[in-house]
Amino acid sequence: MKKYLIFILSIVVALLTWIPNTRLFLTDSSIGTILILVLSIFVCVFSVIYNKHSRSLWYIFSFILGLSPILFLIFVGIFLASGMPFAP
Repeated sequence: MKKYLIFILSIVVALLTWIPNTRLFLTDSSIGTILILVLSIFVCVFSVIYNKHSRSLWYIFSFILGLSPILFLIFVGIFLASGMPFAP
């Protein structure tokens, strides 16, 4: 049950980071960015802790999806550094 809950929370982090209609990360809402970062850290920490106890691909995928805010910042940085226009 824990692995499904962590996976669902990681999907929520990914949706709130990547999908434009639901994006709260790096928008005008400062509480949204903080909420996503706290939820992301929560998902990553618990997926690592639970993966040590029981090896499961659910936790690995949850960890990767939990890193969505960092991956988003990396992709935006690459696009801006290469000179591509960025319009949120």
